[in-house]
Amino acid sequence: MRLLARLVACAIGLGAVQAAVAGCSDFAHFDVVGESGYSCFDAGGGKVDLFLDKSAGQGQISLLRIVTSNGPRIGNIYINNQDAVYDFVVELIGATVDEAPASIDLIQGFGRTNVALTLDTSGDVGTISRIRELYDSNIRGNVTGNIELQTQGNVQPGGANIPRMTNCAITGDLEGNLVVAPFGLPSEPTLRGIAPPVYGIVQRVTIGGRLGTLARGSVVNVPGFIRDLQVGELDARMSGGQGRLVLAGLDVTRETGGSGDVNAAIRCYGLSVPSVAPNVIHIAGALRADVVIDRSVTNSASGTEIAIGSLEGNLIIGAGVPFDAAWLGDVAVGGEVLAGPRYPNTSASLGGGAVGLVPFELHEADCWPEPGTVLSSSPREIRVAHYGPVTFDARLLDARMPVVFEMQSLAGGSWVVVDRRAYRADVSRHANRVVRITPLVELPSGFIYRVRPNDVGLSALRCDIPGPVQPLVAPYAYTFVIDADAPPIGGGVRSAR
Repeated sequence: MRLLARLVACAIGLGAVQAAVAGCSDFAHFDVVGESGYSCFDAGGGKVDLFLDKSAGQGQISLLRIVTSNGPRIGNIYINNQDAVYDFVVELIGATVDEAPASIDLIQGFGRTNVALTLDTSGDVGTISRIRELYDSNIRGNVTGNIELQTQGNVQPGGANIPRMTNCAITGDLEGNLVVAPFGLPSEPTLRGIAPPVYGIVQRVTIGGRLGTLARGSVVNVPGFIRDLQVGELDARMSGGQGRLVLAGLDVTRETGGSGDVNAAIRCYGLSVPSVAPNVIHIAGALRADVVIDRSVTNSASGTEIAIGSLEGNLIIGAGVPFDAAWLGDVAVGGEVLAGPRYPNTSASLGGGAVGLVPFELHEADCWPEPGTVLSSSPREIRVAHYGPVTFDARLLDARMPVVFEMQSLAGGSWVVVDRRAYRADVSRHANRVVRITPLVELPSGFIYRVRPNDVGLSALRCDIPGPVQPLVAPYAYTFVIDADAPPIGGGVRSAR
C-alpha cells in the first residue's frame, strides 16, 4: 500500500511555515496556498514521484520552494498550475550541493497557464517538458532526454510570457532536443528590414558537453534569439523552427572538455551583439556542417564577427530574400581573417570548406586550371569552383548544360559554343561548390576556352541554399588556353597532365 505524504505549506506576506516529509516510499504531494511556501524534503533513500499543485486564485507570486536532503532519487515530477492568470514558480534545490537531487527522470508541467522552474541537481535529469521558463539552474550531470520550454497559454512576441531559458548550466551533455517555443507558433512572413518577432529566448546558458545527438537527429528550435550560449560540441540542428533565430553569442568551446566541433547545420536570420562573448559565433574546433545566415554579417562584435578553427562545411551569408546582404564583419578561419567576399585562400587551406556571399561568385583559387592558365594539351577535367554550393535541375534533357562552354581561335574571331556532345558537365559529389567539365574528346589546341554560368531555363546554375527561392549564381567568365606550341612548364604555363 502506498504511503501518501501530503504537505500544505501556507504563508501570508513573507512569513512561511516549514514542514518535513521523511521516508516516502512512492510519492509526495505538495500544495501551495497563498503567495509562497517553503518545504524540506527527504525521500528516505527511496525513489519517489512528486506532485506539485497550485490551485486557482492563489496570488501573483505563488512560489513553492522545496529543499531536499540526502540526495534523493526522484522519478517523475508533475507540476500542476490551475491558476488562469499567474505563473506557478517552483524551486527544487538541495540543502547543500551533495544533498541536491541525485537524479530526476521527468519534470512535466500541465494545467491552465505556465510554470517557471529553478532546479539544482547533483546528477542526471531525464526530460523537462511543458515548462515555460527554466532559470538560475544547475544540473551537475547529463540531460538524457529533451528540454522543451513551451508556453501553454496565448503568447505575444516579446511578451513577458514567452518561453525562455536563462542563467543555466549543465555540466555534461544535453542528449536530446532543446525547444524554446510556444505551442501553435504562427508562421511569420520574411519582411525586408523588419526584425524577427521574439517567441523564445536562450540566454547565458552553458552546456559543458555535447548539445544534441547526431543519431537521434536532435534539434535546437528557438524562434527568437540565443545570446551567450556556450557548448562543448554541437550535434543538434539549430534554427528558429517556424520563426526566425537571431544569434548573439554562440561559443562552441574546448574549455569545458568538449571537442569544440559543430557537426550539425545552423540556420539563423541574422547576427546581433553578444553580451559577453567577443565573437557572435565562435567555433574552436571544426565546422563540419553548413551555417546559413539569411541577412548580412556586419561589425556587430567588438572583434572578429565569426571565428572558426577549421572549416569543412559551408558558411553561407545572405541566403534570405531579396539576396542583397553584405559581408562587412570579419570572418576568421584558423586565426586568419578572410578578405571577403572574394578572398584568395583555397578551400584546402581552410579545411575543405568555403565562405560565400549569395549570389556565389567564381572562386578562382579553387578552379583548375586557374583562370588564364595556358595548357599544352587537352585537360582530362576542368573544375569551375564557387564560394558556395551550386545546383541545377539534372532531370531535364539539357541537364548537362549548367554552364555555357565556348571557344575562340587565338588568331581572333567570334566565340563559338563547344558542341555539347564533346563534354559532360555536372556538380561534383565530393565538393558541391564545383562544376566539373569532363571532355569526351580532345579539345583542339590553338584556342581560348571560356566558361560562363547558364542563366536561362530550369537547368540554369543556381545557388544551392535552403528555402523556396534559389537565385542564380553571380555572372562570371572563366577562361584558359590550350596551345600545343606553349613553352615547357614554368612562366605561367601548366601541363594538363
